[in-house]
Amino acid sequence: MKLPKIVTNIAGLATGWLRAEFGWVVLLAAGIALMGVYVLYQRLKADRDALLNFAQVTCARAGQSFDASVDRTRDARGRAVLVKHARGLLCAARVAALADFERDTAIASATTLATAKAEHDGKLGTDRAAATSNDTRTAAARAAMEKQNATVKADDRVDGEWFARLNDLAGMHQDR
Repeated sequence: MKLPKIVTNIAGLATGWLRAEFGWVVLLAAGIALMGVYVLYQRLKADRDALLNFAQVTCARAGQSFDASVDRTRDARGRAVLVKHARGLLCAARVAALADFERDTAIASATTLATAKAEHDGKLGTDRAAATSNDTRTAAARAAMEKQNATVKADDRVDGEWFARLNDLAGMHQDR
């Protein structure tokens, strides 16, 4: 396939210009690359600053400093020693301890709630059985009272058995 003459002329002019200005083209490409590196560096610097700020705020809320520190402690022989802690090391330990506390508290709460629910369910079953037993006893007492009412004479005099059935109906009966 043959290219049109105008395209070959433009290509010839472009290659000629590139040969003549090759140094400037390389310099322009290097400048563009350096600008890209600068933009990436600025983004990296902003990310680092944001993470450092996050770490300082987190450590402050945890009650520990993020900065490097030195502690005086005693070694095994009882001599005073200086222990240097790297930046963020004590804070990381404090945050880890708080996370462990939160996890342990959540586990203990869940266990306590599960135990309370099981106990409640057990009591509920016992209460249902007692309610069923009371309903049965009440129905029997009502039937016995009706039967006893049917035996009352015309002069409306009642005997001790009638009062016993009335007490059963009212729930005032001796334990059986």
